[in-house]
Amino acid sequence: MPSSSEERLEARRLIATAGAAPSVHNTQPWRFNVHGGETVRLQADLDRRLTVADPRGRCLHISCGAALLNLRLALRAAGYDPVTWLLPQSEESEVKAPLLAVVRPSRSIPPSDEERRLYDAITARHTNRRPFSGCIVPRPIMHELVRAARSEGADLIVVDTRTSDALLQRIGMADTQLHADGDYRTELARWTSSPATCPSPNCASRSPRSPTATKPSMASPTG
Repeated sequence: MPSSSEERLEARRLIATAGAAPSVHNTQPWRFNVHGGETVRLQADLDRRLTVADPRGRCLHISCGAALLNLRLALRAAGYDPVTWLLPQSEESEVKAPLLAVVRPSRSIPPSDEERRLYDAITARHTNRRPFSGCIVPRPIMHELVRAARSEGADLIVVDTRTSDALLQRIGMADTQLHADGDYRTELARWTSSPATCPSPNCASRSPRSPTATKPSMASPTG
């Protein structure tokens, strides 16, 4: 992408859309950099990692993957093909910001109707910590979710009632153990408290936000 003022504004819009992705406890553990006006680099922000709840960084990587998907969708909606390199080797990767992906926009065909619908859904997403309802997810939707996961190179396994009951029991046991840990409770409060009660001045930035109303966790574009 050319490095004109207009293109730089477009790059910020694209990255803001990426920053509207869901993340574990809304930690938004990512950094985006535009290099040379040609590529976007996605890095993990380890300062926003949940060291107690997510010691191996699995949830951090899933969160960054969601942000990467949003960026790819935003580029497709703008008529670009997001040529993506995952986990590239780089001597410039920082200790506290490992390089996870590099995306190079390339002019392409207009987005499909499905890509447009997915892009439009980005602004509709919001944090919801209310309990799940008892409604059964319709089978066609489950099939569509399995297909969507497969299209991204992943597997979504639908379990039967017996397996789900056993799984939920184990999850409940794990949750009980975690809540018995004082460090975990402190970490959870830090990232889920409301701005009125959270002692950190950054709490407001962790609340649900739209891609056009707020600035994501990112470095300024360069080049």
